[in-house]
Amino acid sequence: MVSHAQLRRRRVYGAISVVLGLLLVTLGVFAYLGKLGASSPDAVASRGAANGTAATTAPSVDPDIKAPLTVVNASSSAGLAAQGRDAFEGAGWEVAEIGNYTAQVSASVIYYPADNPTAKAAAINLQLAFPKITKLAVSPATFPYTGVVVVMTGDWDPGGG
Repeated sequence: MVSHAQLRRRRVYGAISVVLGLLLVTLGVFAYLGKLGASSPDAVASRGAANGTAATTAPSVDPDIKAPLTVVNASSSAGLAAQGRDAFEGAGWEVAEIGNYTAQVSASVIYYPADNPTAKAAAINLQLAFPKITKLAVSPATFPYTGVVVVMTGDWDPGGG
């Protein structure tokens, strides 16, 4: 015969097992969907090293690949593109153009053309060099710029990238 204390203990252990099982299933689903860790170079670059997730493996890209940058300010902070230019040039990047961008952007982002693997590699290298820019994306079809473009917003930290 099972005592009341043993029955209670079995229920507690059973509840703990169910919770742990659900947690493992949830983690498995996230892993399958690519929400945990890095499943591609785009995933690594879009998450970035500064977003608080576990460290991910950097994509296999030649670290010497660079491209001229266009740096545009999408915020109300005057001079943000010039601050970005100074930081990028200080890190050895060529900045071909700076300007303003009027479209709504929620956070600083590095855009690259979809059909240019060299530009993509350069964009990944730039994001790795400036990990506080956690977004990396293919340039939108109606984007008014070509090449590697950094759209800067108020989240830019000129001292730390």
